[in-house]
Amino acid sequence: MSNSSNVISADSVRENAKKERRQRILESARDILREAGHQGLSIRTLAERAHVTTPTIYNLIGSKKDILLALSDQTINELESAHHAFRTVDPIEKAKEVINGVVDVCGSDEDYTRQLLLGLEAESLDDFDKTMWRRGRKVAIDDCKNALDIGCLRGEIDSELLGIRFATGFQQAQRAWLRGEFDLERMRKEALISCLIILAADAKPKFHKRLIEAIHRLQL
Repeated sequence: MSNSSNVISADSVRENAKKERRQRILESARDILREAGHQGLSIRTLAERAHVTTPTIYNLIGSKKDILLALSDQTINELESAHHAFRTVDPIEKAKEVINGVVDVCGSDEDYTRQLLLGLEAESLDDFDKTMWRRGRKVAIDDCKNALDIGCLRGEIDSELLGIRFATGFQQAQRAWLRGEFDLERMRKEALISCLIILAADAKPKFHKRLIEAIHRLQL
């Protein structure tokens, strides 16, 4: 084996070791958030839990803020992957799929997800809020444009404005869940009702009737 091959092999081993340590750190951070809340997450506690040194954490990921952002990226990517997998074009079913997808992700590890979002909020991470809002708003705007394209909306209200209001309705329901005012099922219902009301503001008569019926069913 040539010297260059040996160097490449050694570099590959080191890179894989870095990835493994980084993943172990993030998994340990998830465990701490789940068990002790975002207040219990510190670099020192995390280093002990992940069996690494504090400089290793700073070198591979960064500060507590960077750790929270790295974890949030994983959650956002999970949500976006679920959204891209949706196949329905019906606006009501699409709204259900989007909201149910978020609720399912939150519910799959509820304590962790709540503490992650509360931690990000406590750290006053404006960049995260803007990124999360921008991604959520894009999904909502795309869904409103789809509703217009297939003839469900009149087009008297700009799709972008509808999408922004759509995303805001969901965000309000999610914040109520974060504060413990809603359980996941209540969050799902309230978010969906808000989104359907927004669509109803520009809906054509036939679609408007379907929306009202769907809203009434959710209120039962």
